[in-house]
Amino acid sequence: MAFCGVCAWLAAGGAAVAQEFNGCGQLIQGIECVLFQPDEGGLWVLDNRGNFRVGDRVRVIGTLDRECITICQQGDGCIRRNSIDLCEPPVNCGAIKKTKARCKGRQGNFKVKGVVKSGLARGVELTLLLDNGQARVAVTNDRGTAKTRWAGVGDGRHEVCIEQCEGRCAATECS
Repeated sequence: MAFCGVCAWLAAGGAAVAQEFNGCGQLIQGIECVLFQPDEGGLWVLDNRGNFRVGDRVRVIGTLDRECITICQQGDGCIRRNSIDLCEPPVNCGAIKKTKARCKGRQGNFKVKGVVKSGLARGVELTLLLDNGQARVAVTNDRGTAKTRWAGVGDGRHEVCIEQCEGRCAATECS
C-alpha cells in the first residue's frame, strides 16, 4: 500500500512552480510502494490511490511535485492532492472472445442476462444494449468477464450488443 504521508515539499530558492497533471495510466508495484505509471511514461507516487489495486487502469488528476521525498525509493516525484478514478480506454474489440445472452423467467416477467467474456483488463467499462435501446454499463472483472441484466422484458427474440464493438451481439428467445 502506498504511503505518501511523508512526502515533503522541497522548494529550492522559494516556491516551486506547480504543474497540473491529468492523465491515464496503470498502478504498478514498486520497490516499497505502489506507483502510478502514466501512458506518457514516468513513475509517480500518489497521495491518494483510493481503493484501486496494482494492475488497475486509472485516471489521475493532481499537481506534480518533482522534489518530494518519499519512502518509495524510486519515481519521478509525487502527484499531490490527486483525485483518482477508472480510466476508460478505447475498448479493444479484438479481445472480445464471446458475447452471450440468456433469458429466464415466465410469461410477462422475463429477465435477460448479457455476458461478455474477453481478454480485457479488470475495470474496462462496456456498454451493453438490449435490442439497441436500453443501455447498461458492465465492468470487466479480474477474468475479463462483464455481466448485466434487464428485468421486465417481454416475450420474443431479444439481442444484446456491445455498443463499442459493432456487430458483437448475441440473441436469445424469451417464451
